[in-house]
Amino acid sequence: MRGRVCGVGVRMPVYGVGARMSVYGIGARMPVYGIGVRMPVYGIGARMPVYGIGARMPVYGIGARMPVYGIGVRMPVYGIGVRMPVYGIGVRCPAVGRARRAGDRCQADRCRAGSPRGARVQRRRARGVERDGRGQVGLMMALPPPNSVPGEPVPSRRALIRRPSPRVADGLVTHVERRTVDPRVALAQWRAYGEALRAHGWETVEAEPADDCPDGVFIEDTVVMFRNVALIARSGAETRRRETAGVEEAVARLGCSVNWVWEPGTLDGGDVLKIGDTVYVGRGGRTNAAGVRQLRAAFEPLGARVVAVPVSRVLHLKSAVTALPDGTVIGYEPLVEQPSLFPRFLPVPEEAGAHVVLLGGARLLMAASAPKTAELFTDLGYEPVLVDIGEFEKLEGCVTCLSVRLRDLHT
Repeated sequence: MRGRVCGVGVRMPVYGVGARMSVYGIGARMPVYGIGVRMPVYGIGARMPVYGIGARMPVYGIGARMPVYGIGVRMPVYGIGVRMPVYGIGVRCPAVGRARRAGDRCQADRCRAGSPRGARVQRRRARGVERDGRGQVGLMMALPPPNSVPGEPVPSRRALIRRPSPRVADGLVTHVERRTVDPRVALAQWRAYGEALRAHGWETVEAEPADDCPDGVFIEDTVVMFRNVALIARSGAETRRRETAGVEEAVARLGCSVNWVWEPGTLDGGDVLKIGDTVYVGRGGRTNAAGVRQLRAAFEPLGARVVAVPVSRVLHLKSAVTALPDGTVIGYEPLVEQPSLFPRFLPVPEEAGAHVVLLGGARLLMAASAPKTAELFTDLGYEPVLVDIGEFEKLEGCVTCLSVRLRDLHT
């Protein structure tokens, strides 16, 4: 390479990267004319069929065997050298600790956590977004898994979980009498729940602990997934809104783009039941009409059909109903307000029997407190996998509340 290289993030002339141009740093604010850009240059990123960097095709030598959709996109990259969030090569974003402008102080000095601007940058990064100089916000996008085909679902068996807080006994209760919860027993039951998932082929991904959030273990309420889009919830219980911290980064690392429910909308993930492309959303104490509208706006462009369901007898929609692998909705009838809203409905004999997690095939993860329902499912040809979650049931929790399942990431 001709010219003098002054370090990463420093203004310097570079005369050999696809074009005669100036590069202002990796990750700094700059125009990049040769890496993944269509232009009349017969090198990297030229206006011609290029089977290399920036082309929409599999690249087999950049740290991983996987499709690469362009370098310079605002997104985390999970296979180019390392598995970690990368904000893009040539993306408009602050380069904390790496970029120094000529004749100016280091940007790291501007972005220190102690400064007001640095605090804002850190908060935005925690949410998985960056703003450019025009105030535009970019969603964190991820490259698809290796060997995937663009536009087709990628089989996934990942479950996002979170360790219970030491203050779990202080969790909210709404429709039940408060009972004493033993945090040590709750932790042991949570570990057994994770073991049950792993024993049946699921990879568990632990989100950052939220020790100051008593209900943080009920991670399903923090986010709703549809294909590779994550909608970060905004709980109708104001004290639970802090629980989304850490979940945003976790789903982005798993390969999801991220949207948010904004005020005045409220939405709890426990109010959302997905059956194929149909998304039932409970309209009740934790999810309001504005939240339903925002969920519809996020998922209908992806092919979802959103159906609102009234909820008043229980905390969440999925406190009353879930679904079997064939799409049949199951529920404890005294708690289901309009079973006719579902094409197929099967009543179960126990309240706890209305909650199942589909493990794959005929296997159903369900609470040990519903033995009659487990027997019913066995007679129907299913294989119940029982777990004791009694401490969480005291807090209106169930088997679905304790994880977020990612089943079909779409590229």
